[in-house]
Amino acid sequence: MNDIIRIEEEKDYFEVENLIREAFWNVYHPGCNEHLIAHKLRKSSEFIQELDLVIERNGEIVGSIMYSYVTLHKDSGETKKFIGFGPVAIRPDC
Repeated sequence: MNDIIRIEEEKDYFEVENLIREAFWNVYHPGCNEHLIAHKLRKSSEFIQELDLVIERNGEIVGSIMYSYVTLHKDSGETKKFIGFGPVAIRPDC
């Protein structure tokens, strides 16, 4: 097996969204929406393109993880900025 971890490219978007849909389909409830989250996340100013990674095995994408900035708003009014990840998905047969 030759697994490669690399940055997701625009040409991968459709394949990655399908992978995410397959990974989450009927897991927590009927259907899923995680693939739509990924689609919208890429357009967000909080999205971190440099940490948008895929795992490629024998020329096929079998895994994906995305990172974005997340702001935590405390009751005191203080805010803290973190890096969060998700969706993270591995093709079900892998």
